[in-house]
Amino acid sequence: MEVTGGTPIVETIDGTPNAYQVAKRLIDHGCRGRWVLVLGTNDTADVYAGSNVGRIQRIKEMMSLIGDQPVLWIEVKSLVPGGPYAEQNMRLAFGTVRVVLDVQRSRQGPAISSPAAAAARRAGPTLREPSGSSFPGRRPVLAVPRDR
Repeated sequence: MEVTGGTPIVETIDGTPNAYQVAKRLIDHGCRGRWVLVLGTNDTADVYAGSNVGRIQRIKEMMSLIGDQPVLWIEVKSLVPGGPYAEQNMRLAFGTVRVVLDVQRSRQGPAISSPAAAAARRAGPTLREPSGSSFPGRRPVLAVPRDR
């Protein structure tokens, strides 16, 4: 298992590898199996901020790397009211994920899924703005509900 916080698919932060590079390294070292991706929040914020790599291209790059291995792409709900990490941007991101995965699912069968049901979204992780921050240069905090 590899967990790296605040990692977009394309951009790198402070010299750390991006999600694509991490996944490629794992695959190059023989890793095969089920993938659980919690990606898209920083990517949609980067698109909002003017990145020249769009949401669809980002998702397609990850999926082409992973190939025919089973994937579960986790969605998040944002409590941030505006800006790059606003809920409206998260809806755009994960709506795009669902579209891309639906296309791939139709080609590959049911090995790819996205927890798109409203109940799954309500129970999922949420983003909140770090306290005392107006957000410049900081990634949001991922908050996982403890009562579930």
